[in-house]
Amino acid sequence: MSQEVIRVLSKTGPQAIPLDNIEMIEAAGAYSTIHLKNKTQFVVSKTLKRLTNEMTSNLFIRPNHSCLVNLSCISSKDTSLMSSTIVLRCGKEISISRRKRAVVTSMIS
Repeated sequence: MSQEVIRVLSKTGPQAIPLDNIEMIEAAGAYSTIHLKNKTQFVVSKTLKRLTNEMTSNLFIRPNHSCLVNLSCISSKDTSLMSSTIVLRCGKEISISRRKRAVVTSMIS
């Protein structure tokens, strides 16, 4: 079975990044920042929507408008009446939008 990858163009040339190595992807306008588990980052000229459409696996969830998170990198979730967040293994907290709270909570539970 072949491993699914995202193809990006970096400063060193074209690269194929395995989805398993990605911790999260953040939107930055028409660009996206790919954060890898080894703390490496790539800024690519693809929108988050375009990257999401290129993926066929269900390894990722989109807890809010500007972020895509690898399910295997989530260490915990904190849901209260006023706000909900997920905490990644690296310690970063990501907010869950109200509209996606039920879906994200059910996928993490």
